[in-house]
Amino acid sequence: GTFQGFRVPAHAVPLAVAARCPSSLMLTSANLSGDADPKSAADAVRALGDSVAVALDSGPVADGVPSTVVKLDGTSLTLLREGAVSFEEVRALHERHLPV
Repeated sequence: GTFQGFRVPAHAVPLAVAARCPSSLMLTSANLSGDADPKSAADAVRALGDSVAVALDSGPVADGVPSTVVKLDGTSLTLLREGAVSFEEVRALHERHLPV
């Protein structure tokens, strides 16, 4: 099925852009599903080609660790990709906020 993902960046540039928008931003990842994560804006533009209208370049990725990706379906949480934040940390946060 189709679902939406939500990302909370830990970088000043996308946080500043998001803070100035009146609602959520719907954006694609900087790579195609299954492809390697790009390490720079130039890598992302090369990988995505003509589908890129705007790229903000604030330098190369510092740590090279991708985002953790999870799927939330009702109250069920599924790991799609382990990344910078461990699945156990995400699961603990999720369980703290479940209705009792």
